[in-house]
Amino acid sequence: MIADLHQYNVISILQEILTDGHSPLKVWTDDNRVFIIKSAQGKMPAYYLISEFLCGYFLQLWNIKTPKIAAVKLPIQLLSTTPYLSDRHKPRFYENTLCFGSELIQNILDLNLLLETIEMKRIANPIDLLKIALFDIWVENDDRKPTNNNIIVQVVDKKYYFNAIDHAYVFNSLNYENLNPSYGVTNTYNESIMNTKLAKTICSQTLVNDKLIKEMEFHFFSSVYSCFKNFDAISSNIPTVLGYKSNLKEKIRLFLFDEHRNKLVFKEFINRLNFDLEP
Repeated sequence: MIADLHQYNVISILQEILTDGHSPLKVWTDDNRVFIIKSAQGKMPAYYLISEFLCGYFLQLWNIKTPKIAAVKLPIQLLSTTPYLSDRHKPRFYENTLCFGSELIQNILDLNLLLETIEMKRIANPIDLLKIALFDIWVENDDRKPTNNNIIVQVVDKKYYFNAIDHAYVFNSLNYENLNPSYGVTNTYNESIMNTKLAKTICSQTLVNDKLIKEMEFHFFSSVYSCFKNFDAISSNIPTVLGYKSNLKEKIRLFLFDEHRNKLVFKEFINRLNFDLEP
């Protein structure tokens, strides 16, 4: 069952997080929550934000940890009372629209540190990293790669839990009108999270056999089917002000749930799994 998307209002801007991309804002909301928010930056349809909302729901159905998502309204008067904001936060980017919000997770560890000093025994479920890699092939994620992993590690009772974040640049970063399942899989191994020391270590220390492959195959196709069944409910939750029209929805549906393409997606994942096991 897909939960309704909550909406919150910003009461204070805490920080701008300077990045090469959206430079999101860390904000305090009227529900006493801290969110990281992104605006559409004046683009319509707001493909990047729509993709964030879609993947936020898809990840839940894949049983992959990800921060809670919400629609967030930022009153434009707060921009003028917050010093040192970059020009990526013009008032027109926030007027009469909503932002994508990702709730701040506490007690996190930089995955880059974990990549340097791997403590496998503390990773709660190493297979989750492989599931994230498979998810990225499915949604054609251009932005989770060895140089930009877009994974945060939550520490709970001295155990590490992977959380997937930042899904603005999925679907090959294409406008949805240009999606075509006949293109197959274009996401490459070199630009995948699989091509990291951590993923290779997980593969080398995991019993990769027919049983695991069958389990991953079941996980993939059952997760995709769950997303298919809930796709209309997910789509109905995306704020209409972002320009998610019925024609765009159908393009996403045809792309993600194409049977032939999804067989290629899983085949590509197995190829990468075997590649990581090579000496």
